[in-house]
Amino acid sequence: MPTVSLSKDLKIKNRVAGEISRLSKLTCRHNSYREDVVPQYDTAKLLERIMELTNALVTIKLSIILANADVHYHRLRLMENR
Repeated sequence: MPTVSLSKDLKIKNRVAGEISRLSKLTCRHNSYREDVVPQYDTAKLLERIMELTNALVTIKLSIILANADVHYHRLRLMENR
């Protein structure tokens, strides 16, 4: 996996979270329709895409946590040394 800066990871995380939110709203809005109307969106595909993005979001958040691990270690050491 290529190295990405923490600020870039945060931007990507926010973008992915926003896309998940947008797709979730679409899914709710277009979940039911009358039989005589052709649906604009395939809800099953939207839900599948939401799951893909959620998995990506977990990976990004884990990357952010691992990038901050050293900072948290030093912060905890400073707190204990007070």
